[in-house]
Amino acid sequence: MGRTVIENELSRRKLLIVLDGVNEFCQLENLCGNSKWFGQGTVIIITTRDVGLLLQFQVNYVYKMHYNRNDSFELLSCFAF
Repeated sequence: MGRTVIENELSRRKLLIVLDGVNEFCQLENLCGNSKWFGQGTVIIITTRDVGLLLQFQVNYVYKMHYNRNDSFELLSCFAF
């Protein structure tokens, strides 16, 4: 049902979609597998620790964050607490 809703209801809309913590290719395939599912100008942001998934999915642009564990926690602490 979810895939059908995406295809039918969102195909004419310009969207900002954020997929956080993707760890399996099937997640990308099922949630944003066809560019015709979304309106022109839609932007999809995907966060993952597996760059190979992004390459396999043939994304347009990969931005690699260069944070170590301490930097990441400090950044989270500044904005979350």
